[in-house]
Amino acid sequence: MPEKAMSYNDRRCFHNLIYLVDSGDTHAAEWPTGKLQDELSLHSGPDSSYDEPWSSRSRCLRFQNSTERYCVYTSTTFAGGRGISVFTTPERAAQIARLPAFTDPEVLHGVNHEPNPPYEARTLPGRGIGLIANRTLHRGDHIFSNTPVLLVQESISEDFFLKDHGPFHAEAVERLPERSRAAFMNLCGHFGGDPVQDIINTNSFEVVMFDDEDDVPFNMVVSEISRLNHACRPNAHYVFDNTTLTHRVHALRTIQPGEELTISYIDPVLPRAVRLESLKHSWGFKCSCKHCRLPDDEAAISDARIARIQNLTEELKNYESTARASPESAVELVDLYEEERLWAPIAEAYTLAALEWNGDGNVGTARVFAKAAVESGLLYGGRADDDVREMERLVEDPTTHWSWGLRGRTRIKGDIPE
Repeated sequence: MPEKAMSYNDRRCFHNLIYLVDSGDTHAAEWPTGKLQDELSLHSGPDSSYDEPWSSRSRCLRFQNSTERYCVYTSTTFAGGRGISVFTTPERAAQIARLPAFTDPEVLHGVNHEPNPPYEARTLPGRGIGLIANRTLHRGDHIFSNTPVLLVQESISEDFFLKDHGPFHAEAVERLPERSRAAFMNLCGHFGGDPVQDIINTNSFEVVMFDDEDDVPFNMVVSEISRLNHACRPNAHYVFDNTTLTHRVHALRTIQPGEELTISYIDPVLPRAVRLESLKHSWGFKCSCKHCRLPDDEAAISDARIARIQNLTEELKNYESTARASPESAVELVDLYEEERLWAPIAEAYTLAALEWNGDGNVGTARVFAKAAVESGLLYGGRADDDVREMERLVEDPTTHWSWGLRGRTRIKGDIPE
């Protein structure tokens, strides 16, 4: 599941001088000690990545004596004129430009389009604007799909000072089409300071854009997702497709008309105190969802279940000869997820149960759990999720899967396929 991006206020970096370079205005950034560089160098030469589908490319940001630079690339025609700005390297911008999202307009058919939405927006006491279901939704039902208006390579805010990378974010937003720019600026911020930075800090999610060795994370802003309030036991979930750049929201369980649609902004498999601190720290609010408002005795019971879930998960992932895991502990894990109403991450419990029963040589039960893992995994991680693919292979032929009979063999953890 995609995670909340770290607040820029949490970043600590101490690096050499930064260049802001372009064929136009050139600026020198200060050293951490306050010393200014006397001489500047300009970027020159053709930029092959500043081409279709990009409408414009900004000046670029880089360290002294470094060839790697980061630029803002904007397409005002992306997704039928919705537009997108990407702050990344020229090489990554070229990769993004080759995605089906840009090369095959048909993959975005129906995206960013809500002719008959299954919800309506209402003002909710103490919660701002929320989305309320206007008809019954069933598990897996589509709620809405949108493309991001901003993608920022996460390493930029980790490696550079805010005063240096901040102007590029402002430029990225300014270059968006008017409607998308207005929607972005209409988002709420919780931390204060520069409005654009505050909106990014409050509303961005971390996503992995490329399934390669680098595994480069980006911070993504989808204006519409802010309409969904947080709940620690949500009734909806989202999946990001990194080939179509589409953020899809769907129901996790049956939702009745009049219910508020909610998602979890954080990993929900955490005790109450940790959830409250995480939400306050990263999102700037104190959670008041139903699960966080449980009486202390009930919250303690819930926290005990979470602790047991964490212990069982660790046991079931241990394939050393001394491991204590068993098929019974796998069933207990699934039961605990159900008792906690963790309808999105329950996919992991089903996966571990399928592996454990297959490791015990029980084909029938292993297949039952593997099928459940695929169904829930499609909602939790999407079609490209590694666990979904693994469970599909197990369903196809349990006896040739690497987990078959595993518990009956002496095998160290390092031998287990990733």
